[in-house]
Amino acid sequence: MNAFRLSLFYAAYFAMGGFMLPFFPVWLEAKGLTAANIGIVIGMATFVRVFSNPIIAHIADRRGTRKPIIIILAVLAVLFFSFYAVAHSFWPILLVTILFSSCWGATQPLGESLTVLTAKQGKANGGGFEYGRVRLWGSLTFIVTAVGGGKVLADYSPDAIMILIYAMVVLMVGVALFLPNTRAGKASGKGFPIAPLLRNKAFLQVLIAAALIQASHAVYYGF
Repeated sequence: MNAFRLSLFYAAYFAMGGFMLPFFPVWLEAKGLTAANIGIVIGMATFVRVFSNPIIAHIADRRGTRKPIIIILAVLAVLFFSFYAVAHSFWPILLVTILFSSCWGATQPLGESLTVLTAKQGKANGGGFEYGRVRLWGSLTFIVTAVGGGKVLADYSPDAIMILIYAMVVLMVGVALFLPNTRAGKASGKGFPIAPLLRNKAFLQVLIAAALIQASHAVYYGF
């Protein structure tokens, strides 16, 4: 049952991505934003996570819980995304994007952590599931929604894409309510844990590799 509920989480998260990553720039262009403006909006959506994700993760580690924080973030994401309906120019759209991304972006790493914790605890108790078989549903859903989003965009205005994205964000709230409430031990160390990591050569190498991958994604999805 835990594997099913976590599979729904990945399906909801990546269904939203299947609509937003390829087609959000189309909506931005329809709103009159230039290519440079679109690049700034897309870039800021990721840049804000550099600061918000570690802070939220730090709070989750201190509390030893994941599910309640995912629920709060999903509710805030619904609230902030609704402001796109009244954002019709670059600066309001940029502000909404910053607010929305600061909440939505943290749900995935928390969901990943919850999945790994639940799988490990399940196996320790003689049950459990394979992480890959749960994560697979995210990739499959992304493919389906990306193809479906292209069909919708061919027949309707870009606003229809935003409605579908919003529906997936709302769906995440419902899915989050049924996530397993697997808990981890509360972090007891002092200070912000990113500091020692930045002195770890292996971590910095992985960080650079991840940065290059994300840079390639930015070009691919944005333009």
